[in-house]
Amino acid sequence: MPVKAKATYESVRDAVNQLEKEGKEVNPTNVLNLTGGSRSTVYKFLSQLQDEDTKRQIKKPLPELEDLINEQSTAIITSLYEICKHRAEEVVLTEYETMKKRFADLQKTAEHMDLIEEKYQLKAQNFELQELKLKTENQELKEQNKILKDQVQTLKEQITALNKIINKQ
Repeated sequence: MPVKAKATYESVRDAVNQLEKEGKEVNPTNVLNLTGGSRSTVYKFLSQLQDEDTKRQIKKPLPELEDLINEQSTAIITSLYEICKHRAEEVVLTEYETMKKRFADLQKTAEHMDLIEEKYQLKAQNFELQELKLKTENQELKEQNKILKDQVQTLKEQITALNKIINKQ
């Protein structure tokens, strides 16, 4: 049977029949190799087939003594099956809750990291604003310095001119 992209109930049933005809072990891996698809889908359909097979076996007519023995055995097996199924569901739910909690913890951590990132972005913006302010102040001081140098130069020239006038008198 060629590998299919998605396992269906029919493809799983056909794969089980093929494995049984070939005398091979019917297990999820062998069925998955024939049907393709996801492991969880194959498990689900195998479980349905098992349930149906169990129900067919229960409904089989048996001689009276064998009926009683088989009825009791079937009741025990059905009870064990239900107990195992219930336990498996509990385990799955427990794992699900654990994973849900881990996801919530990761989400909180991610949110915390986002807040830290925002904080550092604000600090970076603040430093950029301070740098711009300092550059502006520096430019203003350079301009004031030039003006003062020009004033000093003018005063020197005036003093020199005054000294010449005073020296002539």
